[in-house]
Amino acid sequence: MLRKLFLFISLTSILLTLGWVGRQAMLRNKRLENPPVARVHHQYLYKSDVAHLAAEASSPEDHAEMVERYVQSWITKQLMIAAAEACGSDHQAETERRVLDYRYALLVHNFIEKQINAQLNREVSPEEIEDYYQAHQEDFLLRSPVFKSKFVILPQHAPNKASVGQLLLANDAKKKEKLQDYCLKFAHQHSLKEEGWFQWDELTKATSYSKIKNPFRLLNKSKLLQTSDKEYAYYFKISAYKRANEVSPLALVKEQITDMIVYKRKIDLANKIKEEILHKAQKNNDYVIYE
Repeated sequence: MLRKLFLFISLTSILLTLGWVGRQAMLRNKRLENPPVARVHHQYLYKSDVAHLAAEASSPEDHAEMVERYVQSWITKQLMIAAAEACGSDHQAETERRVLDYRYALLVHNFIEKQINAQLNREVSPEEIEDYYQAHQEDFLLRSPVFKSKFVILPQHAPNKASVGQLLLANDAKKKEKLQDYCLKFAHQHSLKEEGWFQWDELTKATSYSKIKNPFRLLNKSKLLQTSDKEYAYYFKISAYKRANEVSPLALVKEQITDMIVYKRKIDLANKIKEEILHKAQKNNDYVIYE
């Protein structure tokens, strides 16, 4: 009986030893396959942790530099964490609470963003833009004057330049078409859109008009402005203007209003998603408030 017990214990010991040896061999093989790159106290950075840098490198030299920077950054980070934990043990609970709060905020943010991207209607009609503009005009006051203008910039060698001013002033459809054809053939730059709004400096840059401090006095005399230099002749037809602190033309703030409307929808949708989750949980008795 004792002999059998001795044989059982011996066999068990041998099996345990073989198992331990096998595990150690596996660990050695894993360490060979994935050796540590750096160590800080009991924390290790392994080869697999920097493997992703290979795809980002443009050359072996570049890869080596990226790995070196990554390792140095990791070491600094671990040493700072260790130093902070050693000196701030009294605030460990507060630190853990903040980490949990940050994790919660990040999870909720990603969840809400995913739901919003799937549900948000980003289409904004002209009527919605107009309604918002009329209701919030105090938000769209101009900081500087703007001018509604057509303009044509012609090289000095362009033919029949004298007719351009008359064509700019014309309201006849055939003359407008004639001017368009002329500009396509000869103009250095042009804009014949009626809705084009510009700041004075932007409109008249590279011309003598850009130095005028009060363009309104100039516009009282004529809506057609002409000037030239050695290279170009400049023609501007000013059809309207807005002074600083007046309400901006709708055309200039259209995109801004669109973004505002979409953003408000985003906030409303986020609140709706939270309310729906709370309502569903309440209906299913998923939470309890104890008095």
